[in-house]
Amino acid sequence: MEEKNNLKLKPLFLPTPPLTDEQAANTEKEHRRQGFTKSLRRGIIEVALLFALISGGFAGYYYFTRLPFDSSQWKAARSYEKWHIRERMSNDLQKNNRLLGWHRSEIISLLGKPDQVKVREWNIGYMIGSSIIDPIMLVFKFDKQERVVEYDVKTFG
Repeated sequence: MEEKNNLKLKPLFLPTPPLTDEQAANTEKEHRRQGFTKSLRRGIIEVALLFALISGGFAGYYYFTRLPFDSSQWKAARSYEKWHIRERMSNDLQKNNRLLGWHRSEIISLLGKPDQVKVREWNIGYMIGSSIIDPIMLVFKFDKQERVVEYDVKTFG
């Protein structure tokens, strides 16, 4: 006679005993806490991504809206409403025109009459914008021979 395998198969899923009211309440609280943590984490990630997109947009706008320096456009942009033109040209002006050593008269010929004379330790300044209420200026410092020894974009507040 043949012997049969006496293997008993165990069920894959064992029935779980019912939870007491206290266990059910604790489980529900834990699920809510985990859900809140996930929501909070997701919210923080969304805010960080939104901030990155916005700041990247501003940086891209600034980078792609730069203007090549043009002396006549610079001189024409003396009013508050047109300072943004000067601001967009100032980077190109500083990079491509080596202004160190230029004579005061050459700077005035290039940029026009200064908007400010004697701005703190600087000799002359040209308005290029404002940050809320503080003016932003391209400023120049001259030596005794009226030659540019330093220039920079500064915010004065």
